[in-house]
Amino acid sequence: MGDEGTGRRRVAIVNPADQIRTETRVLAGGLAERGHRVTVVTPDGARGRFEHPRVEWRQFRAAYVPGVRYTIPHPRLLATLVAVFRRADVVVVTSCIYLPSLLAALVARLTGRPALLVVDALPGVNWSYGQPVVDAVGALYVHTAGRATMAAVDAVVGLGEYLRADLERFADPDRVVVVPNGVDTDRFSPGSTADQPTRWERGPPRDPVRLLYVGRLDPVKNVPDLLAAVRTLAVERGVDCELTLVGDGTERATYEREAAALDVADRVTFEGWRDDVAPYYRSHDLLVLPSVSEGQPTVLLEAQACGMPVVTTDVGGAGALVGAGCVVPPGRPDAIATAVGELLDRDRAALAAAARRHVVAEFSRRTTVDRYCDLFDRLLAPTGAGGSTTTGESTPTDGPTTTDKSTPVDERRPEER
Repeated sequence: MGDEGTGRRRVAIVNPADQIRTETRVLAGGLAERGHRVTVVTPDGARGRFEHPRVEWRQFRAAYVPGVRYTIPHPRLLATLVAVFRRADVVVVTSCIYLPSLLAALVARLTGRPALLVVDALPGVNWSYGQPVVDAVGALYVHTAGRATMAAVDAVVGLGEYLRADLERFADPDRVVVVPNGVDTDRFSPGSTADQPTRWERGPPRDPVRLLYVGRLDPVKNVPDLLAAVRTLAVERGVDCELTLVGDGTERATYEREAAALDVADRVTFEGWRDDVAPYYRSHDLLVLPSVSEGQPTVLLEAQACGMPVVTTDVGGAGALVGAGCVVPPGRPDAIATAVGELLDRDRAALAAAARRHVVAEFSRRTTVDRYCDLFDRLLAPTGAGGSTTTGESTPTDGPTTTDKSTPVDERRPEER
């Protein structure tokens, strides 16, 4: 199995959602660049696919539950999984809250392929959709089908220490591993030149201050708090600011009305879904994430990799991702406004450099793929030893906490060193 004598493997990745998840993108791209053969199984029409000569895409027919994007697979998915897994060395299943994930875990066991399950959140347990009925259904699913999915795989990978205790309620602790997602620090980079520096590299931002939000427009993201913070900054504190929202979702029309009601509609731009968000990170001053619940929000890493400081609520694994920015309590628009003001008074160039160094050192795609390759080695070893990997921890706060990690890191590519 695999490419004999080369150490290269055939990896099957099951991406059950209607868009390519971050862990799928990181692993598929990173493994392919190292010469491994990757097959990604995903619903037809899933957004965010990319091209690579060593990445094969296999699609299956699926329908979706409106509002929550829950995947209902076509029965032919079974045959697709069997065909793909039979020529794979190892199987990676992303998320435990979809029926395709459960089916993939069972097929991996039936075909004798070692499998690992990547989990970013457990709905109704440590993560919320922001809708009580949906959360209740999510919790029921996690305790039944989700538990069965975790029982069928050889390792359960949590994206942060914020998940470990909950995962160990559903899976053998010896099979629980923590591997944070990484980002492509070449794709997400300041990308500036001497002629076109980023906003932060210019020194004090030109008026108006440009705030950015990237994510779904759904209740769990709590965008109304961000709109309220914009009003506080503009009306009560005299900060000339604008907000760009990149993303789409069920609540877009509601948020547009909310912006008008707060009399900030002229300061808010709804950009909709965008495949490439890196230009937005480079052209804005601060990323703000006001969520009431999160897993490991990759947008925080992407923004900082581009040299952009961030403000985030202290939910899920968000706080542990911040190297340059502020962490505030959820449900506090005033705390968001205060954090934005604090960061605008800081040394902009130093913050930008610290943000970039933090991601390169701790959350690069190279580091993440290294950890998964080590895990593959353990799963494929004759003894099949298990184990766990420990990552950083997030410390709860009662108010804005400013972080500025500035340990020097060599950011050059290997060929430049």
